[in-house]
Amino acid sequence: MLFNRNAPGSEELYRITGSFAAGSDFGSIAQELADAARTVGSVVGDGVVKMAEKAYESGRTGGLVAAVQLPVALLAILRQTRSSLVTHGDRGSKVVVDADEKIPFEWMIDRDERAQLDRYYRALDALWAFIEESTDDNLKAAAAHRLLDQSIVKSLEEFEEVYPIDGSRYVFHRFLGLVVESQGRLRRLIGPEAWDQAVSGEAPEMRRACVRFVVLSAVARAVRRWSLAVLPLSVARRFSPSYQGNNESSAATREEMESYAVGLDGQIDEARLEVLAEMNAGDNPYDGYDPLPFNDPSKKYFTVQ
Repeated sequence: MLFNRNAPGSEELYRITGSFAAGSDFGSIAQELADAARTVGSVVGDGVVKMAEKAYESGRTGGLVAAVQLPVALLAILRQTRSSLVTHGDRGSKVVVDADEKIPFEWMIDRDERAQLDRYYRALDALWAFIEESTDDNLKAAAAHRLLDQSIVKSLEEFEEVYPIDGSRYVFHRFLGLVVESQGRLRRLIGPEAWDQAVSGEAPEMRRACVRFVVLSAVARAVRRWSLAVLPLSVARRFSPSYQGNNESSAATREEMESYAVGLDGQIDEARLEVLAEMNAGDNPYDGYDPLPFNDPSKKYFTVQ
């Protein structure tokens, strides 16, 4: 349990978020809070959320408890808001509006949801920062660092040297799966010995080239696979050339996304050549390579089906 230790929990949610009505029935959001806690646990590690729950139940506040409570509360409120736009009763679905209220336009709802999502992402950033800066070894061991241990890219700063993500630790950890996936292709290209030298730092220039390759490859894969909704707006808008001024970023079209990915593909090819050049002592890896292999005119083969 992360909330409502000393009822009323609704007032507690209001103090934490400033966006939940203190007079609301806590039971109306209790299930959403439980589901949101599981979601946050899947992002930062279930052990982190369980440590926060144990600390909260023992009466502690602030620190880890506050760092976990905020993203959980924000996500739960967003989900409840989405499901409460239309009420349901024995006479079917309906919208109830007081005399002094108006139903918002769809674009207003979309913009409000995006703002709430971005606040949730910022809360996740703060939680990751709390974990990384903590001196509690148990907390760090409970965090979802498995992919970070496997990745050649070891920090947000190293990632942003290649591709800026607005300082978002959430996005960095989100990309790690694609980084590790991209490493497999590169390791097969250069061989395990050269890869181990790059990972260990024994070959620093090779490492730099490898990091550039896997980061760009990860971003290109994300553009082609993911919905922009999983990323903060400040990062997602980079993929959408249609973004204008201070307006909300509209969903990028398939053509825009593919155009962006194709541009990244060119940079990935450059990074691949840079890696190969490092393996070849800085020289062109294709020097002396005959693009037209020898063809013996006396040997002609064909198949018939």
